[in-house]
Amino acid sequence: QLHIVVNDVLAHAVQARRRHVSVAGQTVVSITHRMRLVEDDPSHCSLQEVYDAHCLANGTDSDAPLMLCRERLSALPKLDRSKPTAAAGTAEAAQQQAAQQQQQAEQDARKLRIYNEVCQKIPADVLSRYVHSMLRADAEALWAFKRALAMQLAAGSLLGHAFVVPDRQPQRFVFSRRTARFVATEFRPGYTAQGQLDPSEGVPFRLTRNITTLLSPLLVDGVFASAMGATALAISERGPLLKPYLNLLLRDDLLSWQGSKAAPKSDAEHRAAENQLKERITKNTARVMERVTTAAPRINTTPGPGGAPPRHDHRVDHICHRLIEAAAQPERLCHMNPSFVPWL
Repeated sequence: QLHIVVNDVLAHAVQARRRHVSVAGQTVVSITHRMRLVEDDPSHCSLQEVYDAHCLANGTDSDAPLMLCRERLSALPKLDRSKPTAAAGTAEAAQQQAAQQQQQAEQDARKLRIYNEVCQKIPADVLSRYVHSMLRADAEALWAFKRALAMQLAAGSLLGHAFVVPDRQPQRFVFSRRTARFVATEFRPGYTAQGQLDPSEGVPFRLTRNITTLLSPLLVDGVFASAMGATALAISERGPLLKPYLNLLLRDDLLSWQGSKAAPKSDAEHRAAENQLKERITKNTARVMERVTTAAPRINTTPGPGGAPPRHDHRVDHICHRLIEAAAQPERLCHMNPSFVPWL
């Protein structure tokens, strides 16, 4: 439902329509509360399938890097996260805080070394070589495939960032070998224990080494960033229209999430849960729209002193580039859970 509404908004936006930006989702038919039929396409392929095929062709174990990373991480010393015992504001408390910060910096450096060690065992062009062999190195077909994938991936990544979608493992990075469309599989918002859409991971979306190598810096900084900005601008401009849809979507999702925790036993508990649900829906809708609006390109129209032309300190889509930099930064990827497979 979300993808249908977003695609309708993108179809009415000039910049998004000019770039043919859309969001591809899977058709889901609900059979029972716990059973659904999900659309499947023979042309769909995941990043995990590409990696498994690479390991099979080279006679290597696909789980070896994951086991190596977990072994190295388990050997790291545990940090002392206890609060300073000395009184706040004293020199002893400052020393204890400085010691904890130094331990954290050393731990971060160790994790980065482990990440780089694992990266050396896996080529960064596994996905790129797969696409090249699939298209038989046809330059025109390669450019069209990469450009289409970059635009569709940008829209899906922005929605994933706005709704804080967790568990973005390689098997959920699915694209079509026929149309190069990125398919958002298992698109579920990630709620905290309080039912809020707050980010719990260090990267906003998946943009790891093999993806950036396939797209190349030209497409990442060009087509990908501009398509993400066009998507954010289209959604933010239709914000008042989208808010009722978001409220309904998040209400159904929160009801399902809340029902899986504990069902209210009395009428008073039921009324309290309803009031709490309304507050959560309002806050989560505002946070989703805030993340999208923040990423939308903005041109400074405020004149300078003395009627001077407006000053532009940043590029209009600098927030999109910050998100891209955060998603591909090794210092952030090394802190991800090994199940995320950040080195692929």
